[in-house]
Amino acid sequence: MKKAIRIFLAAALISALSLMSACGAQNELTDEIIIGLIDSDLQISKFLYFEPPACDYSDAAELNGMTYYRVADGRFDTWSEWEEYILGVYCGELAETALSTDTVVCIDGNTYSDGGGRGYDLSDNYTYEIVSSDADTAVAVMHNPYADTDDGSSKETTYSFRLTADGWRIEGR
Repeated sequence: MKKAIRIFLAAALISALSLMSACGAQNELTDEIIIGLIDSDLQISKFLYFEPPACDYSDAAELNGMTYYRVADGRFDTWSEWEEYILGVYCGELAETALSTDTVVCIDGNTYSDGGGRGYDLSDNYTYEIVSSDADTAVAVMHNPYADTDDGSSKETTYSFRLTADGWRIEGR
């Protein structure tokens, strides 16, 4: 009987340790997570401020005196898909700002864009370095030597990351 109890306790301890290490790995801010978040931030910035997502220009709608066009990018067909994407990248004020722009909007539950190209020079040829981190926050500086400072882009962008209940998100830049 004692042997069976020891085996059971050993198995329980091994299971608990595996779960703890899996949770720890899930909360770790890895290069893959940082690169994914920065790439998504660049994509969102492109859509909101420089070049709209693919649009169906035959499906137009009016909102607040402006004409918008249905987003044809299947990833963001509905507003809830766009919102989920934004909330998967940002938290706090950055998420609120991205969801309240007047360039990508919700009309009847669908995602629409103003469709206007504004020109851009966002380069994904960047490097980054983590300058500080602890269990639930981190700060990284992205270096982008190809950024065009004439169009307002910066050669260095500081990102603040926060571990939320849903994983790592960009909290500030």
